[in-house]
Amino acid sequence: MRGEDVGSLTNDNPIDRTSTPERATIAQVGLDGTGNRTIATGVRNGSGLSFAPDGTLFTAVNQADNQPYPFRDETGQYGRRVPSYINENPVDQVARVTPGTELGWPYCVPDTTGNTTLTDIGYVNQPANNPDGAALDCSTVDRTALGLPAHSAPLGFAFTQGSALPRSLARGALITAHGSWNRQPPREPYVVYSPWDNRNRTLTPSQPLVTGFQNPDGSRWGRSVDAIPGPDGAIYLSDDAAGLVHRLTPAG
Repeated sequence: MRGEDVGSLTNDNPIDRTSTPERATIAQVGLDGTGNRTIATGVRNGSGLSFAPDGTLFTAVNQADNQPYPFRDETGQYGRRVPSYINENPVDQVARVTPGTELGWPYCVPDTTGNTTLTDIGYVNQPANNPDGAALDCSTVDRTALGLPAHSAPLGFAFTQGSALPRSLARGALITAHGSWNRQPPREPYVVYSPWDNRNRTLTPSQPLVTGFQNPDGSRWGRSVDAIPGPDGAIYLSDDAAGLVHRLTPAG
């Protein structure tokens, strides 16, 4: 069997969830093309699929852009598109996927209020599509294991157990971000490593691994796409702006 992401066609339109076939899903299908079944819904764009050390499937998700302010608070900004909120929200997601998983898009938005570690993230109602929770009860949505800075655009995601990487990188996940297309200032491309917590069976806060693709003025000479462990103990990193595959080895 293999897993397959069926990404959304829109930024945040519920029509994707009633289309034929339904979009914003992850499906399971046999290698011979039979047995196709949906195992996760509300997954805007799950650009990476990889199995964790405990054998469960995880995906990295590109969340929606330009989301309206979702809090009915004293600021009076509810339902408006507020640049300071949009710049940092919603976070992109790394989430566990099991049969029946629901990740909420486009009815529920990841909410990191007061969550400094960006782990075990819950949701808040999306004001335009689900203001009263009638479309989906966001308290029932499967929590996000790990958040990434908003507009990171994670395209590559790979667990490293069983690889020849150094011990410090050999039990966690490589997450490769392409960088933002419309954030100001731009979110830079990067690669991070997220260690695996064996006791709690989840990923822990990510650690920077590769940066430097973006200049101080926001211009870029490269954009990272995918990072995978090689059989030689190096990391091979594709770059679709520079047109290169970088080979990364330990210092010394």
